[in-house]
Amino acid sequence: RRCQELHKKKLRDMKSSVDNKAPRDGSHLRTKAKKNALIEDRIKTIETENRILLQKMSHIMRSKGAIDNGTSAQHGHSLNIDRRKRELARINKDNLKILQRIQAAKPAYNHRKWEQDARNNDKILHNICEF
Repeated sequence: RRCQELHKKKLRDMKSSVDNKAPRDGSHLRTKAKKNALIEDRIKTIETENRILLQKMSHIMRSKGAIDNGTSAQHGHSLNIDRRKRELARINKDNLKILQRIQAAKPAYNHRKWEQDARNNDKILHNICEF
């Protein structure tokens, strides 16, 4: 009787051996480092673009607001246009020769032999599968 009461008391006073608490939150989940890095990169990009725009605007202001859009400039003709045309003709001629050599070359692989080998392999596989 006394042992039974002692046993009941021990059962009442017993602490659980299973941890039912929620797991601890990791600090890496709160800081969001990737998102912060992306935001910093975006801010750097914006600052760079703003700096470039500011430089362009200051250049316009220094040059009395005259904007050079390229329509007023006179472009001369190329001095080596004939040489470039001859070079292009030579390259096209060489390419045509290479193409003709490729088309005239006999193939190194025999596709009929490949097909025959594939059929033989299929027969062997079928025979193996039957047993």
